[in-house]
Amino acid sequence: MARAGLLLLTLLTASYACEAYKILVVFPLPATSHGILGDGLVRHLLNAGHEVTATTVEHENVQKVLKDPTQHFDLVIAEWLYSELCSSLAGIYQAPLIYFSSVEPHWMILSLVDEYLNPSYNGWDVFEIPPFTFGQRLWELLSTIKTTAVRDTTAPSFEELKYNASLVLGNSHVSMGEATRLPQNYKPIGGYHIEDTFKPLPEDLKKLMDEAKHGVIYFSMGSNLKSKDLPEQLKKDLLKVFGTLKQTVLWKFEEVLPDLPRNVHILKWAPQQSILCSQKVKELSYIYHDRPVKPGVELVHWVEHVIKTGGAPHLRSPALMVPWYQKIYLDLGVLLLIALYILIKVWKIVKPLVFTSLLLLTLLAVSYACDAYKILVVFPLPGTSHGILGDGVVRHLLNAGHEVSYITPFPKKDPHPKLTQIDVSSNMKLIPEGMMNIQSIMDGKVDMDHAVLLFIMNHIAGTTLEHENVQKVIGDQTQHFDLVIVEWILAAIFQAPLIYVSTVEPHWLILSLVDEYLNPSYNGCVVFEVPPFTFGQRLWELLSTIKITAVRDTIVAYLQNREYKRLVAPLIEQRGRTAPSFEELKYNASLVLGNSHVSMGEATRLPQIYKPDLKKLMDEAKHGVIYFSMGSNLKSKDLPEQLKKDFLKVFGTLKQTVLWKFEEVLPDLPKNVHILKWAPQQSILCLLSTTESIHTGTPIIGIPVFADQFINVKRAVNKGFAKQVSLSYTMAGELKEAIEDILTDPKYSQKVKELSYIYHDRPVKPGVELVHWVEHVIKTGGAPHLRSPALMVPWYQKIYLDLGVLLLIALYILIKVWKLVKPLIFRIKVKGDKKKKA
Repeated sequence: MARAGLLLLTLLTASYACEAYKILVVFPLPATSHGILGDGLVRHLLNAGHEVTATTVEHENVQKVLKDPTQHFDLVIAEWLYSELCSSLAGIYQAPLIYFSSVEPHWMILSLVDEYLNPSYNGWDVFEIPPFTFGQRLWELLSTIKTTAVRDTTAPSFEELKYNASLVLGNSHVSMGEATRLPQNYKPIGGYHIEDTFKPLPEDLKKLMDEAKHGVIYFSMGSNLKSKDLPEQLKKDLLKVFGTLKQTVLWKFEEVLPDLPRNVHILKWAPQQSILCSQKVKELSYIYHDRPVKPGVELVHWVEHVIKTGGAPHLRSPALMVPWYQKIYLDLGVLLLIALYILIKVWKIVKPLVFTSLLLLTLLAVSYACDAYKILVVFPLPGTSHGILGDGVVRHLLNAGHEVSYITPFPKKDPHPKLTQIDVSSNMKLIPEGMMNIQSIMDGKVDMDHAVLLFIMNHIAGTTLEHENVQKVIGDQTQHFDLVIVEWILAAIFQAPLIYVSTVEPHWLILSLVDEYLNPSYNGCVVFEVPPFTFGQRLWELLSTIKITAVRDTIVAYLQNREYKRLVAPLIEQRGRTAPSFEELKYNASLVLGNSHVSMGEATRLPQIYKPDLKKLMDEAKHGVIYFSMGSNLKSKDLPEQLKKDFLKVFGTLKQTVLWKFEEVLPDLPKNVHILKWAPQQSILCLLSTTESIHTGTPIIGIPVFADQFINVKRAVNKGFAKQVSLSYTMAGELKEAIEDILTDPKYSQKVKELSYIYHDRPVKPGVELVHWVEHVIKTGGAPHLRSPALMVPWYQKIYLDLGVLLLIALYILIKVWKLVKPLIFRIKVKGDKKKKA
């Protein structure tokens, strides 16, 4: 078959891997640059042992494949470029769909897997980098509206396919583009098409480059355009410019050029990668290469991950479940307008009746409303669960060879030689009395409102800074750190990059410090529900966001500013620098490290050694083991006495061995119940399924008590591997039902095994990734390339408030002009009518 007519190429590997998949790759655009990207993608999949079919759509050879009922594919990868038509191929084979984007992330591709990007700081039509001018923002908004109107005219059945993508593989990297907010299922793999090994230069070209004393300039019009098509005068002008340079110039040109300067050499064919990878030329920056995993390896990993997890539904954005009118709270606006209309109508009726004795009622809506580096790690919260996470961060940094100073309320005996512990154990006294007492929580005596927690955390942070052990370190002018990892501000003292740590799932309170606010219509923080939300839940989430923001940005901001000026700013000035404002520092973080994962797994810690009696107990548990604990912050001994007896009664009816983490001795224990004053929790949970693997999931029964536990348990229930039992004086019966359901229904163990696979199926282990990004921030001077452009744009520009004001002014002027002109027009018309009658 002729080469030009070959549109269907089925590529088979000679030796198949143990898990080889059939993959359909669709790159229909007839452009060399896109072909290079498609070839690179196919090459990596073939090298991984998969069977690949690469194709376009309309060609007769393609139709033969599509119409063959015996043909099947495990996955479809379709290039996106202004068209989603190829996504429909996934519907033929009932296979997961992956989009490939050949350019930097933008709203047109991301809207297929997430919500639209904000056009006030995400450019596509303007061809500018943010921050934009008013005119550029207006143009970007109008272009988005126009393009959306043109594109969104497809049939509903196609809509389902179009928005059914499991993943987007993007030929992008933050070193080349903007730090765009990306959903979980967009994976930037820019540079994957560049081969690790490249062909050596031809001898004559190698000699030419080796003898280039002043370096080499390589000039090419790319893979799609040809230099011979340039205007004649421009060719002469370019030669004239090149001739003035002392560097050797290599020009990729398709013909012979007359009158070449001595330093200019024509190449009809150029091994571009070999030229650029030579010692005398540098193409890619340190930032581009400094990744935890090579882009080709990451490409293969995520392709296989999508197939193995049945389309990776856990990566899909909740934004796709929420209609556009709910995202912008249009239904709430309509409801308020109706309410306002009714109030006005009612007021008009009752106003005459109450005119003589008018009572004015004002309703106010209240808004509360590796090199070794020196790293300072600050985990001041006196909660055991937070201490565990802080210890995990420190352990990985120490294992990577760094020197760590650690502000902690839980100092360890016999610390690592490179660890300096700064003891703030007195912070234990800062937790309000009764806050960690189960009975007080059950009796409703503990206020868990987010606004209250803001004040408590601010008090702990301020007291930590004031602690004499901390003051010794931050007041020492000879002390320096390369990086600060913290839940509050210390980085400015040492002129070091700042990394925030979030110990819970991502939410707007932490993300608003490095990006814009999350949309509360489908991102929960207060509701303790999983999306999609009901109208009431969305309203409550919106009002709570407004309230917490108001409290945080007024009262708490005032307190933080006061503490900053008292405790931190003087130390900066003592070092001979002008203290920046607290606002500048707060938003100056280079990175957020989050204790989160889409599968809802926990941060993995190394298993601890069993005591022989515990190991024997678990080995002899014929019917399995149930582990019961109130967590690291609450104590079982504080449970009401009757509830303890009820629990023992329930546990005694089970055939399983029950391990109860309890702080005291309990009388009258059933034979199958064993008390553990200390429990190596991770080791226990890992042995419950197999001894061969230390990373195995176990179904859970969650009893949420406070803070993020409610949403964590709700997510676990929604994912299908947990049952929720409400904390109450009569919960024993509900607990028994939950235990029996978990034990008898295999769906829980099946689901948790699936999620456990998802949790562990990462290109890099989380500890390795933690160290990588910490070092990346230090080496790149604070990683400014990772910072969101949203931080440069004022809130009123994000919502186009200035445009709204301008339109209102224009409307006001038009109305005024109309009022002035209308009488004149009317007079002219009347005079004209009179003349006609006359």
